[in-house]
Amino acid sequence: MNTTQDCISQKQHLTENQLIARWGVSKSALFQWRKYRGLPFIKNFTTKGRYQVLFPLEAVEQFEKNNNLRDNEKLLTETELAERWGISKSALCDWRAKHGLPFCKKGFQNVLFRLEDVEQYEKYHNLIDQGEVLTEKQLAARWGVVKQTVGSRRNRNLPFFKKGPRSVLFRLVDVEKYEEEHKIGEVKNNERDTQIDPCR
Repeated sequence: MNTTQDCISQKQHLTENQLIARWGVSKSALFQWRKYRGLPFIKNFTTKGRYQVLFPLEAVEQFEKNNNLRDNEKLLTETELAERWGISKSALCDWRAKHGLPFCKKGFQNVLFRLEDVEQYEKYHNLIDQGEVLTEKQLAARWGVVKQTVGSRRNRNLPFFKKGPRSVLFRLVDVEKYEEEHKIGEVKNNERDTQIDPCR
């Protein structure tokens, strides 16, 4: 019985490593697709109570067809995705490692991202089109306050995102919404000397 099962597994199922090589994706990407996108799999238990994850070949082919995985799908490089989101490559690496950003790997170093995965990730994490952004210095000037005051506002629910380890940016649409909610007005140049700190 075990011999038959092993034979079936070899002919009609793919191991994780085989599927990774077939699609050129990472092991974490396979896990994400199993968990969130319904990639079919089975657990092949051994006599010692351990198991091996296998993917039925017929289900894999259907998944490929449904998700256009074998038809020259649109892929983004790290540089293209970093430019799309206005962040650094190191930030992308951090999001891959800590925040479940799916990716494909071609060779040992070339990391790619499926456009469909990117769009789903953008939707889930509200990253779609950062639009016009402001630096801390620009926002401080807009409000007529020092940068430290802007920093304290970040700790009080002012939305922001980081471009690299130090550069903090603010989407203009978020700033305008925050100003409306907290009744903060943009300070004109001739008013900055007399404006009361709006963040007090």
